[in-house]
Amino acid sequence: MKKILTFLNLRTDVVLTWLVFILAYAFIFWMLDVRLVFSNTTVTGGDTGSHIYIPYYLKEIFPKLKWWSPDWYSGFPFLYFYPPLFYILTVILSYAISIDIAFKIIIFSIVLLYPLSFYLTLKWLGLKTPIPQLGILFSLFIIFLEKFSTYGGNLPSLLSGQFSHTASIAFLFMFCGLMYKGLAQKKYLVLNIILGSAVILSHPTSGLLLIILAPFIVFQKKNLKQNLLYVLYVYFGIFLITSFWTLSLLYYQNYAGIMKWSKEIKLDYLFPSYWLPLDIASGLGILLAIIKRDLRLFGITVLTAICSVAYFTLDNSSVWNTRFLPYVLYGILLFAAYFTGNLLLIFRKKLSFIIYLFVIFIAAFSFYTVKINSTYSAFWFKWNFEGYQVKPGFFEIDNLFTYLKSLPFGRVMWEYHPDYGKYGTPRVLETIPVFTGKPTFEGLLIESGLTGPFHFINQTETSENPTAAIAGFDYPPFDFNRGVTHLQMSGAKYFIAYSEKIKTSADINPELIKLQTVGPFNIYQIPNSNLVEPVLSFTVRQKDKDWLNQSIQWYKGPELKTPIIFAQNPDQEKELSSLSPASNTSSVSNIKSNNDSIEFDVKELNRPYLVKISYFPTWKTQGAKGPYLISPAYMMVIPTSHHVKLYFTYGWIDWLGYLLSIGGIGYLFYVKKVIKF
Repeated sequence: MKKILTFLNLRTDVVLTWLVFILAYAFIFWMLDVRLVFSNTTVTGGDTGSHIYIPYYLKEIFPKLKWWSPDWYSGFPFLYFYPPLFYILTVILSYAISIDIAFKIIIFSIVLLYPLSFYLTLKWLGLKTPIPQLGILFSLFIIFLEKFSTYGGNLPSLLSGQFSHTASIAFLFMFCGLMYKGLAQKKYLVLNIILGSAVILSHPTSGLLLIILAPFIVFQKKNLKQNLLYVLYVYFGIFLITSFWTLSLLYYQNYAGIMKWSKEIKLDYLFPSYWLPLDIASGLGILLAIIKRDLRLFGITVLTAICSVAYFTLDNSSVWNTRFLPYVLYGILLFAAYFTGNLLLIFRKKLSFIIYLFVIFIAAFSFYTVKINSTYSAFWFKWNFEGYQVKPGFFEIDNLFTYLKSLPFGRVMWEYHPDYGKYGTPRVLETIPVFTGKPTFEGLLIESGLTGPFHFINQTETSENPTAAIAGFDYPPFDFNRGVTHLQMSGAKYFIAYSEKIKTSADINPELIKLQTVGPFNIYQIPNSNLVEPVLSFTVRQKDKDWLNQSIQWYKGPELKTPIIFAQNPDQEKELSSLSPASNTSSVSNIKSNNDSIEFDVKELNRPYLVKISYFPTWKTQGAKGPYLISPAYMMVIPTSHHVKLYFTYGWIDWLGYLLSIGGIGYLFYVKKVIKF
């Protein structure tokens, strides 16, 4: 017995670390049915059930890491405005196992990341046992926090689809810890570059915070000159590695969608009642760090403070203030571990074995408290990871998909209805491209498409219970007939009705042709809805920063047959103003479209033709001038040949980004071999 006690006293760090990790992960595996992660079904639930499209399409275009997708919002720049890291990892893993299982594993790994991230953050800050080990236990409080499900940072958010943001928070705090250790030891340049790149490629909010933290990191240690040099080496490496995505993200920002979030503050989310002991410990931990002038916590303090200010002040912003709440909660738990661990260190000096007893007691307290306050996480985990295919009503969706797959190619618009949740998620029909090979209009990545606002106008007009997903947007009332007119304008070939009200509206609309009833769904064809058509009337305006709002007002108004051409400059405005509209005898034939191009034949040359694909500046033409930006947010061309082709390609900034990222790989070797402090 004496030998055992001696061993435990001498190897407290190792033994306690293993013990706490085993207990924490055992608790997670006990709470969640992890076997479902490895079942070969398609993950569903919340936004996650729609996220499946992204790795599917990425694998189709791989090794391209971003490109054009025709499948949502009349086409959009794919992974230009949304962080790509976890989809890339999914695709890589999918070459070894099923892509469905690969995606589940990647998502679930983020749950397992949190205990590790708490431990490593505190360990890399040089904090003594049992502080990092307590961090492992306290991580469970945020993992299973059920106050919110869309902000990121907890299991419900991860299950709703916020897995990238959730991971980025953990990466960012780990980066703070490793940067401190790197500055102290003048090592870990490569690892810090990789970790910082993971932050950027996981979520732009965390990426922005990483940039803001840079000057504060410099002052964490003495010898400012060397600190500055170290930070510059790391941040330059991060810039290089991530350039393939970040340069395009910034350069093309004017072609991203709109979103305006109103402030939402809920103090019971910030201070859950059962967190009271942790909040007290956290407050005391901040006070203790100030008294001890413990600069190891400086970066964490600054990060938590910045996010607190953002949470309470951001309003009517493109970044939702609630995005910053999880960072604050993460910081609270780190400071709680800091204070509690320092309290236990008093006993370690006298009898380290007592620490084991205290830690086991804290573990039991944590497990019990988390368990009794977790009411739906386990069910939601099961719902998501058991997959679409086992849902009782999935056969109805499967039959619908089978029928859609048999139809000629064309875009599919559908009535939104919350009842779809019984199939796995209300967003189930966003997976039409995955299961049928046909494009639809609604999907995730709303900010990625200029045509997003126009789709949600269409949805509001043709659905009894629309999502109205764009925050801060003024939607029109339900008007099915006008909605059909808008669908024709959007190039929709099919419409799916679900509720009796919408079925009745569709049945009596003279523009729709009923094709089939499949279970609870009616499928209609939409005539006079071509992807390309002559422009018989138009106006010309010079494009300014308010052009999208002008286009939205035009779309809501009565002059739909007279679209607005937005000239890029005065010379183009003059050129387009002298253009004659197409004649009534103009026609388009032989339209052929695929993922990244469309071609067609025209009868009349040197006249404008509308191409119903979202505008993006890297589209090129053959046999025509343009493309030009035309309302709602489509492309217009002026044929100079009877055969016209439009095709998507990379712009110079995309090629530069890829070149810099390739150079970044070489930079890692350079830093590893050459840079010495």
